[in-house]
Amino acid sequence: MVELFMHGTYKFYYENEKSINAKIELVSKYNLKGIGCWSLGQETSEVWANYAKYLENEESVFKDLDDVIWATDAIKFVHEKGWITGRTLNSFEPNSYLTRAEAATIIARILELDTASSNETLYIDVNYHWAKNSINALTKTGLMEGYEDKTFKPDKHITREEMAKILYLLEEKLVAKEDISFSDVKEARWSYKYIIGMAKKGILKGYEDGTFRPEKSITRAEIAVILERMYK
Repeated sequence: MVELFMHGTYKFYYENEKSINAKIELVSKYNLKGIGCWSLGQETSEVWANYAKYLENEESVFKDLDDVIWATDAIKFVHEKGWITGRTLNSFEPNSYLTRAEAATIIARILELDTASSNETLYIDVNYHWAKNSINALTKTGLMEGYEDKTFKPDKHITREEMAKILYLLEEKLVAKEDISFSDVKEARWSYKYIIGMAKKGILKGYEDGTFRPEKSITRAEIAVILERMYK
């Protein structure tokens, strides 16, 4: 008879309803193709109930849009187009700020870029990031770029003026509608032509006090509205 003595602290991981449900939510969060289970027959009935819920809500009905009624239609529009997915199955998190990685992924989807072949190392801080391929693919188009220290800072919030530049470059030709100016955007500012150009196009808008607030972070709800304007 052999006795086994185990000393120390050990962590054991196992699948259950909670862990599988969390994986299901990742499908929407990262726009994955699907999810599977290993060793069928050991699961509980609740597991299949969660799968059924996912399949029934594949187009997703977000439960957190009550305080962004102004953006609800746009959010549904960009989601149906497959450009922006929810952070979870039923949560869009409209007031969360958009990250540079999310922006790159969204634009890559809109342009239907071939991200599968963009797996090389362009930035030192995205090698193991979920958006690596989209970031690389968009970098090659010239629509986004990294920093001088060879980083991309994928989880950094993207600002309104940075988004203005990206959207400006997406437009092949800007048609001025009217003279537009913002009290806090001067000609000497690096993003002036991008902001004013997109404002003239009717894509970007300022605030009631006549400001644009260029350094303010942009929310997920705001980018949904902006992309709908561009499309239409």
